[in-house]
Amino acid sequence: MKLALLCLATLLFSAAVFASEAKPKKLSKLLDFVEVEINRRLLCPYYKKLVELYKARAEKEKDGLKHVVQVKMLTTDCYKGKRDCKHEKKKLIPGTEKYKEATVKEDNDGKFEFIGARDIGKPQADKS
Repeated sequence: MKLALLCLATLLFSAAVFASEAKPKKLSKLLDFVEVEINRRLLCPYYKKLVELYKARAEKEKDGLKHVVQVKMLTTDCYKGKRDCKHEKKKLIPGTEKYKEATVKEDNDGKFEFIGARDIGKPQADKS
């Protein structure tokens, strides 16, 4: 009986460890997608770099999940359009942070679709 309980406890612990390792990988994939999509829609192609995650929440929908992600991004000093931007990569300037809230839809197959992003004020760090 004790052996069975020990085996069950070990199995539950290993499942919990596996689940905790899988979640950050998925979150990392989501954040990479958000950074690429925000940069694709901006004026200068080397405008922003995602540096910090503040909050991420997912809402269940009938055809998948809707993720709302709040991030901090560093910016360059280039405000020209893509046609007018002649530089390669400009240096990111500390102190020019922008805070964005991006909405991403994830279908049941795990594919992401970018819904949109907006500028927000500095979000409060999630205490949980």
